[in-house]
Amino acid sequence: MDKLLLVSCTLFFVADIFVVTSLFNPAWIISRNADFPDNIMLGLLTQCMKVLGKETVCFKPSLSPEWFLTLLLIIAAIICLTTTWILIIVSQRRYKALLYARWIGFISLICLCLAAIIFPIGFYIDEIGGKPYRLPKSVGIGPSYVIFFLAIVITVVSELFAEKVCQPLF
Repeated sequence: MDKLLLVSCTLFFVADIFVVTSLFNPAWIISRNADFPDNIMLGLLTQCMKVLGKETVCFKPSLSPEWFLTLLLIIAAIICLTTTWILIIVSQRRYKALLYARWIGFISLICLCLAAIIFPIGFYIDEIGGKPYRLPKSVGIGPSYVIFFLAIVITVVSELFAEKVCQPLF
């Protein structure tokens, strides 16, 4: 396997793992209340609350239309990322698969970027109490959201390697 393709395949795989991890972790938005830290964690698949220091209770949220669209885009991106790194592996036997891998990787990047743009529109929900693209001071971005953005950056870099735009000296 070409070294650039090996790097690209590995980075697409890592981005895929990061996106799946961020999706299943409920800490996209967390509370910053000094009296009750981390008592609310909002995610796309689950929301968790800790009431008065007792055990954490998690439940499936009813998503706003913006967050539901974000969820659909992230699921599409996961499917595209998984398909991309599999096609890069298959391209060692069938070279034409690499062309498809590059385009599907690019589609995954578009899905991730759209999800990152649409998600903050949903900050108006009652649990947060903010406005689109503006969080109140009582809540903040959680580690899942940071991991999601790292996945976007990794996807950009892996796409550059797949297209052989970024050619380091190996």
